[in-house]
Amino acid sequence: DDFGVAQQTLVTALEAAEPTRHAATLGDLLQRLAYVVADRSGDYSRALRLSEQAMVYLVQAGDMNAVGKTFVDRGLWLHKLGRFKEAIPSQRRALELLDANEDQNRFSALQILGLGYRELGDLEQAHELASLAGCSSTQGPDLVVGSHLDYNRAISQVIHEEVLLNIDLPDRCCSAR
Repeated sequence: DDFGVAQQTLVTALEAAEPTRHAATLGDLLQRLAYVVADRSGDYSRALRLSEQAMVYLVQAGDMNAVGKTFVDRGLWLHKLGRFKEAIPSQRRALELLDANEDQNRFSALQILGLGYRELGDLEQAHELASLAGCSSTQGPDLVVGSHLDYNRAISQVIHEEVLLNIDLPDRCCSAR
Protein backbone atom coordinates (compact mmCIF):
# COMPACT_ATOMS: atom_id res chain seq x y z
CA ASP A 1 0.00 0.00 0.00
CA ASP A 2 0.98 3.67 -0.27
CA PHE A 3 1.78 3.92 3.43
CA GLY A 4 4.20 1.01 3.27
CA VAL A 5 5.93 2.51 0.23
CA ALA A 6 6.20 5.92 1.90
CA GLN A 7 7.53 4.44 5.11
CA GLN A 8 10.14 2.34 3.29
CA THR A 9 11.21 5.34 1.19
CA LEU A 10 11.64 7.41 4.32
CA VAL A 11 13.61 4.69 6.10
CA THR A 12 15.89 4.34 3.05
CA ALA A 13 16.45 8.11 2.97
CA LEU A 14 17.24 8.14 6.69
CA GLU A 15 19.75 5.32 6.34
CA ALA A 16 21.48 7.04 3.43
CA ALA A 17 21.77 10.46 5.09
CA GLU A 18 24.89 11.60 6.87
CA PRO A 19 23.82 11.69 10.53
CA THR A 20 26.27 14.34 11.71
CA ARG A 21 25.50 16.71 8.84
CA HIS A 22 21.73 16.25 8.84
CA ALA A 23 21.01 15.51 12.51
CA ALA A 24 18.16 18.03 12.84
CA THR A 25 16.43 16.83 9.68
CA LEU A 26 16.85 13.17 10.65
CA GLY A 27 15.45 13.86 14.11
CA ASP A 28 12.49 15.75 12.67
CA LEU A 29 11.73 12.99 10.17
CA LEU A 30 11.95 10.25 12.80
CA GLN A 31 9.67 12.22 15.10
CA ARG A 32 7.12 12.62 12.32
CA LEU A 33 7.45 8.98 11.30
CA ALA A 34 6.48 8.10 14.87
CA TYR A 35 3.15 9.85 14.26
CA VAL A 36 2.60 8.03 11.00
CA VAL A 37 3.25 4.69 12.72
CA ALA A 38 0.99 5.51 15.67
CA ASP A 39 -1.79 6.84 13.48
CA ARG A 40 -1.74 4.14 10.83
CA SER A 41 -0.95 1.08 12.94
CA GLY A 42 -1.58 2.06 16.57
CA ASP A 43 1.87 0.71 17.41
CA TYR A 44 2.70 3.08 20.27
CA SER A 45 5.73 1.04 21.33
CA ARG A 46 7.30 1.54 17.93
CA ALA A 47 6.29 5.22 17.93
CA LEU A 48 8.04 5.53 21.31
CA ARG A 49 11.24 3.97 19.94
CA LEU A 50 11.18 6.28 16.93
CA SER A 51 10.68 9.34 19.15
CA GLU A 52 13.59 8.30 21.33
CA GLN A 53 15.78 7.84 18.24
CA ALA A 54 14.69 11.28 17.04
CA MET A 55 15.70 12.75 20.37
CA VAL A 56 19.28 11.50 19.94
CA TYR A 57 19.63 13.34 16.62
CA LEU A 58 17.95 16.50 17.89
CA VAL A 59 20.25 16.65 20.93
CA GLN A 60 23.19 16.15 18.57
CA ALA A 61 21.90 19.06 16.46
CA GLY A 62 21.60 21.22 19.58
CA ASP A 63 17.95 22.13 18.94
CA MET A 64 16.59 22.03 22.47
CA ASN A 65 13.15 23.30 21.46
CA ALA A 66 12.82 20.35 19.08
CA VAL A 67 14.03 18.07 21.87
CA GLY A 68 11.23 19.52 24.01
CA LYS A 69 8.70 18.69 21.27
CA THR A 70 10.06 15.16 21.20
CA PHE A 71 9.64 14.88 24.98
CA VAL A 72 5.96 15.80 24.47
CA ASP A 73 5.66 13.02 21.90
CA ARG A 74 7.56 10.55 24.08
CA GLY A 75 5.19 11.31 26.96
CA LEU A 76 2.21 10.92 24.66
CA TRP A 77 3.29 7.44 23.56
CA LEU A 78 4.05 6.43 27.16
CA HIS A 79 0.61 7.68 28.18
CA LYS A 80 -1.09 5.76 25.37
CA LEU A 81 0.80 2.66 26.56
CA GLY A 82 -0.53 3.18 30.11
CA ARG A 83 2.93 3.99 31.48
CA PHE A 84 1.78 7.11 33.33
CA LYS A 85 4.61 7.27 35.88
CA GLU A 86 7.12 7.40 33.02
CA ALA A 87 5.08 9.88 30.99
CA ILE A 88 5.00 12.49 33.76
CA PRO A 89 8.75 13.26 33.86
CA SER A 90 8.79 13.35 30.05
CA GLN A 91 6.10 16.05 29.98
CA ARG A 92 7.80 18.02 32.76
CA ARG A 93 11.07 17.97 30.82
CA ALA A 94 9.20 19.08 27.69
CA LEU A 95 7.84 22.11 29.53
CA GLU A 96 11.38 23.02 30.64
CA LEU A 97 12.79 22.83 27.11
CA LEU A 98 10.00 24.21 24.92
CA ASP A 99 10.28 27.81 23.78
CA ALA A 100 7.75 30.17 25.37
CA ASN A 101 5.92 30.60 22.04
CA GLU A 102 5.28 26.85 21.60
CA ASP A 103 1.63 27.13 22.63
CA GLN A 104 0.38 23.95 20.91
CA ASN A 105 3.08 21.74 22.39
CA ARG A 106 2.92 23.37 25.85
CA PHE A 107 -0.85 22.86 25.83
CA SER A 108 -0.43 19.18 24.90
CA ALA A 109 2.26 18.63 27.54
CA LEU A 110 0.08 20.17 30.26
CA GLN A 111 -2.94 18.12 29.20
CA ILE A 112 -1.08 14.83 29.06
CA LEU A 113 0.68 15.62 32.35
CA GLY A 114 -2.67 16.34 34.02
CA LEU A 115 -4.19 13.17 32.61
CA GLY A 116 -1.24 11.17 33.90
CA TYR A 117 -1.77 12.49 37.41
CA ARG A 118 -5.49 11.77 37.10
CA GLU A 119 -4.77 8.18 36.07
CA LEU A 120 -2.49 7.82 39.11
CA GLY A 121 -5.22 9.16 41.41
CA ASP A 122 -3.73 12.59 42.16
CA LEU A 123 -6.86 14.55 41.31
CA GLU A 124 -5.66 17.79 42.92
CA GLN A 125 -2.55 17.92 40.72
CA ALA A 126 -4.60 16.82 37.69
CA HIS A 127 -7.12 19.62 38.27
CA GLU A 128 -4.36 22.22 38.68
CA LEU A 129 -2.67 21.17 35.44
CA ALA A 130 -5.97 20.96 33.58
CA SER A 131 -6.69 24.53 34.68
CA LEU A 132 -3.30 25.67 33.39
CA ALA A 133 -4.05 23.96 30.07
CA GLY A 134 -7.55 25.43 30.01
CA CYS A 135 -9.47 22.16 29.91
CA SER A 136 -11.58 20.01 32.19
CA SER A 137 -9.74 17.49 34.36
CA THR A 138 -12.52 15.00 33.60
CA GLN A 139 -11.79 14.81 29.86
CA GLY A 140 -10.70 11.37 28.74
CA PRO A 141 -7.19 10.77 27.42
CA ASP A 142 -8.38 9.91 23.94
CA LEU A 143 -10.26 13.19 23.62
CA VAL A 144 -7.38 15.33 24.89
CA VAL A 145 -4.56 13.38 23.30
CA GLY A 146 -6.60 13.23 20.09
CA SER A 147 -6.16 16.96 19.48
CA HIS A 148 -2.37 16.53 19.46
CA LEU A 149 -2.71 13.52 17.17
CA ASP A 150 -5.05 15.37 14.79
CA TYR A 151 -2.50 18.17 14.37
CA ASN A 152 0.30 15.72 13.67
CA ARG A 153 -1.90 13.53 11.46
CA ALA A 154 -2.15 16.47 9.03
CA ILE A 155 1.65 16.85 9.12
CA SER A 156 2.16 13.12 8.54
CA GLN A 157 -0.11 13.29 5.48
CA VAL A 158 2.08 16.04 4.00
CA ILE A 159 5.17 13.91 4.64
CA HIS A 160 3.48 10.85 3.17
CA GLU A 161 2.62 12.76 -0.02
CA GLU A 162 6.07 14.38 -0.28
CA VAL A 163 7.89 11.07 0.04
CA LEU A 164 5.69 9.50 -2.62
CA LEU A 165 6.14 12.48 -4.95
CA ASN A 166 9.90 12.88 -4.29
CA ILE A 167 9.49 16.53 -3.27
CA ASP A 168 12.39 18.16 -1.42
CA LEU A 169 11.34 17.03 2.07
CA PRO A 170 13.58 19.01 4.45
CA ASP A 171 12.34 22.48 3.40
CA ARG A 172 8.59 21.80 3.63
CA CYS A 173 8.88 19.32 6.48
CA CYS A 174 10.61 21.71 8.82
CA SER A 175 8.45 24.70 7.97
CA ALA A 176 5.18 22.80 8.48
CA ARG A 177 5.71 22.38 12.23
